[in-house]
Amino acid sequence: MRSITFLLSLLLAFSLRAQYCLEDRFGPDDTLYTMEDIRFDMDVEYGRALNWLGDTTVLLMDVYYPADEVDTLASRPLIVYLHGGGFHGGSKSNQKGRYWAQEFVKRGYVFASIDYRLGWPNGDSCAADTSLYMRAVYRAVQDTRAALRWLTVNADSWRLDPSHFYLLGTSAGSGASMFASYAEDADFGSYLSEELGPLDESGNALSNEFHIAGMITKSAALSKLDVLDRKEIPHLLFHGSCDMTVPYTYGAIFHCYAPNKFVDVYGSGDIGAELERLNRCHTLYKNIGQGHGTVDDDTVVVYGAAFIQSLLCEDCESRYIERISRLNVCADRSGKTTTVENLYPNPSNGIFRVVVSGPRDEDIDLSMIDRLGRVVFEESKYYVAPIQHWRIEMPQLEPGVYYFKTGVRNRFTVQPVLIIPDGPSAF
Repeated sequence: MRSITFLLSLLLAFSLRAQYCLEDRFGPDDTLYTMEDIRFDMDVEYGRALNWLGDTTVLLMDVYYPADEVDTLASRPLIVYLHGGGFHGGSKSNQKGRYWAQEFVKRGYVFASIDYRLGWPNGDSCAADTSLYMRAVYRAVQDTRAALRWLTVNADSWRLDPSHFYLLGTSAGSGASMFASYAEDADFGSYLSEELGPLDESGNALSNEFHIAGMITKSAALSKLDVLDRKEIPHLLFHGSCDMTVPYTYGAIFHCYAPNKFVDVYGSGDIGAELERLNRCHTLYKNIGQGHGTVDDDTVVVYGAAFIQSLLCEDCESRYIERISRLNVCADRSGKTTTVENLYPNPSNGIFRVVVSGPRDEDIDLSMIDRLGRVVFEESKYYVAPIQHWRIEMPQLEPGVYYFKTGVRNRFTVQPVLIIPDGPSAF
């Protein structure tokens, strides 16, 4: 009996693979259907929850799908879209979401665009309350997971295959996608689950599990990279190297360091490197010189459809794609060039850390100059925007005042440094 069950499971898996790995469906060039073939169910309720002001919010989604009369496939993959907006704005019905819904449904997918709870004061201001920001993130993750539970239970309503749910997120929606897929309550700190309830006990009373078969993100970030080891989820990541809202590599959200220090996260560059280390299937699309926009909407459709199709055909291969959008023209919100954000400890014993930020990837010259103008240390490092953390070791320096110079060509910043024999050392 056990061998028969195993054989049946193999035949079922092969049948599903054959069903989805089709030459004329799901791929970037496979526009099976026209606009007239697309149907949609708008404002479908998947739950209710209290918003940041204490009022009950009805949680809604829009579902787009090929009409039954043109699509006879018994079970279909689903793409779930999470909009951006910094957790204080945006909508499931935005132009980007409607365009992607139409383009992916034309290729045979079902597409669900969900709203999640929004709200925290001074959304993109560096003077905002960062704890209120984290509460907004947590609510969005709760709602995303509630929507995925609900879609799994109601899969038959749109002939969905719960084993083939794919997330598509932009900016804040990318963050919600990442956290919804990997995070546990403890990752956010106990105060959030105690105040807002556990991640899986909000929005609706459903307690079923859900499965994420793959993920497409624009400007994604995670606060912890080690969560990627929990599940094997294929990723397609789009990110601009000059993104000053969600950093491409490790740095603060919104590039906020003063007056309030915002949450440090690992951007797509770090996520891709960790997925590479874990030998997980992923594609990293780095757009050099581009900011938060990253890539055009049609680029997401072309690469996204190809990526999901490769998963449906079980032939996903990791790729690194680099595109040059602009060179040496992007700047952060203040228009500044590469500069030293922080240098610590200071005083030190000659071993310290320096935090460098700036708008573009480039080679950076580092040097230490004594009070007589003599260069006592020189080094070049390749800087990846928008921020880098480097450990500098010069334990041989004599006690005294020095000047740490950072920059390139005629763009330099200088930071005084005091070296004392018994000074602290960078960890």
